[in-house]
Amino acid sequence: MVLEAAAVVSVANTVVGSSASVTETAKGKRVVFTIFLPELKLIVQNFVKFNRRQNKHI
Repeated sequence: MVLEAAAVVSVANTVVGSSASVTETAKGKRVVFTIFLPELKLIVQNFVKFNRRQNKHI
């Protein structure tokens, strides 16, 4: 699950590119997206659906 989440984040970073800003927090690094693209939302939704399907098979 952690690896898949990391993959989604890397895809998200690629899609958003320079429109994402990274802010340092006391708890660690947190990525804040200044622009939420519809494509990014679709990627995440599709990923969640795929994950649910995979989990049902197990």
